[in-house]
Amino acid sequence: KKKKMKYLIAVDGSEESQRAVEFMFKLVRKGDHVIIISAVEEVSSTDFVDEEVAVLATDEVNQANKQMKVDARSYVREVSAQCEGKEVTQECALVTASNIGEGILGAAKDKNADIIVVGSRGLGLVQRLLFGSFSEYIVNNSTIPVLVVKHQ
Repeated sequence: KKKKMKYLIAVDGSEESQRAVEFMFKLVRKGDHVIIISAVEEVSSTDFVDEEVAVLATDEVNQANKQMKVDARSYVREVSAQCEGKEVTQECALVTASNIGEGILGAAKDKNADIIVVGSRGLGLVQRLLFGSFSEYIVNNSTIPVLVVKHQ
């Protein structure tokens, strides 16, 4: 009898993220557990150098953070609905972290996941150098297997 697997899927509402979800559903078996998370990178008004700008920006920043959480919850809910009728158990979580990759790894550890599934943006070299890739971060720092579903 095979061990029930715990899949942690990180979603962000993107096409790549949906592709990762669809791929994961090809792998899950009856009785497996799916942990759906969306990680939000909190922006702080102290990220601005100029204090006056920071004061003016506080409301905007709070609004942006609130909106990101609202969006993240809806991404999680969409995937949660896709789990219906798949004979899997599921749980949902919203993770707030200063680094999305760290947030996802922390959730995987807390939830005792067996594997992390993420989509890949397929960023160009310049974008990767500027922004880094959170899937790359996860692959390099995870202690459990990571499945990166590549863009087509």
